[in-house]
Amino acid sequence: MEGRDYMGNEGKQNMGEYMRCLRKMRGLSMEDVETKTGISRSYICRIENSSRDNLTMDKINKLSECYRIEFSTFEQFCDGAVKKDGREVKDLTYILLNEQYLFGEIEAIEAKISICNVIREMELYCTKEEVKRADSNKLMDLIDTLREDVLSA
Repeated sequence: MEGRDYMGNEGKQNMGEYMRCLRKMRGLSMEDVETKTGISRSYICRIENSSRDNLTMDKINKLSECYRIEFSTFEQFCDGAVKKDGREVKDLTYILLNEQYLFGEIEAIEAKISICNVIREMELYCTKEEVKRADSNKLMDLIDTLREDVLSA
């Protein structure tokens, strides 16, 4: 895989432009990317047109494998939101990708994806008015997967 400076982006392109450029440089059609990743052409089109830029870690992983780039290349596009008081707030994907944060020491992408899935499911679980056994079981299954991913990393 190639490093994050492959295209010399340095923040000059947005993620959509970067993805379109990568696809064309690799000589791939949207159909080729769809076949390799399982991500629909319409979704890929929305990414490239910058109408979809909040990708899940799973989609980032599939695209990084398809385009043969480092997973961390996407870090440059995971900017945090700036609150009114001027503080920058990083989103979950940025925190999981960035090596200066807690989960940065975990190198296995599967473990990072599992962490992300557990946190998102916990958020849903904690905000539901009524929790059913299936909700608890789903969360426990994700935690089991996370444990396996971390132990195998």
